[in-house]
Amino acid sequence: MSGEEWRDSAACLGSKQDFHPASAGGRASREIREAVRAALRVCHSCPVRAECLRWAVEAKEYYGIWG
Repeated sequence: MSGEEWRDSAACLGSKQDFHPASAGGRASREIREAVRAALRVCHSCPVRAECLRWAVEAKEYYGIWG
């Protein structure tokens, strides 16, 4: 897929899952770990995981769950 068309096939598209759980101030570590695991479950089933990760690395996205 060229450009950012891969986003249209992303498993997280329209998801209510938090993909930036560590930035949710005030939450306990356990809640953050659970949010990360839930986000990773979405990512593991994603058909465009490699494209997502490539984009995050190239865009220097240092925070959040990507690919």
